[in-house]
Amino acid sequence: MDGKVEVSDAATGRHVCTLEGPSEIVWLSWHARGNVLLCGSEDGTMWMWQVPSGNCMNVFSGHVGSVTAGAFTPDGRSIVSGAEDGNVLVWDPKTAAIKTKFQTGDARFMDCPVTSLAVHKDSQIVLCGGQDGSASVLHTGSGKILGSVSKATDSIETTGFCKVYGFVHFAVQLTTTYIAYLSPLSAPLTVL
Repeated sequence: MDGKVEVSDAATGRHVCTLEGPSEIVWLSWHARGNVLLCGSEDGTMWMWQVPSGNCMNVFSGHVGSVTAGAFTPDGRSIVSGAEDGNVLVWDPKTAAIKTKFQTGDARFMDCPVTSLAVHKDSQIVLCGGQDGSASVLHTGSGKILGSVSKATDSIETTGFCKVYGFVHFAVQLTTTYIAYLSPLSAPLTVL
């Protein structure tokens, strides 16, 4: 990889800008309320750019190893990232300061690389999946681990929230999808 992101207008195909960044980009995420693009990289950093100017707004450093998952919260006030180091970090996008840290070593949290994460529409609840088949529900405001489940036998490749009901999903490659119920959202996971 060359560390470049080419941004084009989807309607016209016109080239908008080229973003210069880390050499190995793992994922990209757009800010919900503006033309800001975030990426995670194999070198343990995240980069944030303004589009269409292409200006780098911030570089986030705090993970050891590849930043394997990440997203802006729906309200845009935080960034959540997970990495091969097994940690989930909550960041201030303006200052690049870590606001909350969930790390390996806590008995209720995963002790493996983070492979996926999803942020609930309230911007406070995060569901993350791990390489060992475990999933954890985190509260970014309080820093509490709300629940964990270790149901899968393979890496959790995708996670998500149902927008209407208190359901979450986590899926293992192409073989099995697990549905769990959170009611209320602060309660432990119940796998159905």
